Amino acid sequence: MTRRARLAACLLTLSIILTLLPACASTRGALDGAWECIQPAPRTPDQREIKVIADGHFAFGVPSSGPGLTAGGGTCAYDGHRYTETVEYHWVPALVGRTIVFDCTLKDGLWTHKAVFEAGGQRFNIDEVWRRVGTPKPDGTSEED
Repeated sequence: MTRRARLAACLLTLSIILTLLPACASTRGALDGAWECIQPAPRTPDQREIKVIADGHFAFGVPSSGPGLTAGGGTCAYDGHRYTETVEYHWVPALVGRTIVFDCTLKDGLWTHKAVFEAGGQRFNIDEVWRRVGTPKPDGTSEED
């Protein structure tokens, strides 16, 4: 592992830890926990996108093959039908400060969310399916298998 990759991994780990600390004294929300994006599928097996949600905060990261780190985070809310993120930091600067509202469903350990919006002159069409880490995959295995 290169020095840059180790640094990126350390920064992501620190971000996740700092996000999770407030959850120690809070009630667990329906989306609290670790999620893996399964649609769209990762470009390569080592580029798994992970999102951690705890106590009204989110952080996500994806290993990058180049310089820098694909990551973001901020505050979030879920009302059972809509998931809202207010972005505090992001690898796409135009998203910082934006509040994004997703229509979503949560069923059997799968969380689907969709949003279409514009930021910084760019159109975003987000259509993702996330699997709660530890939830069985379609073949019956889980992350721990």
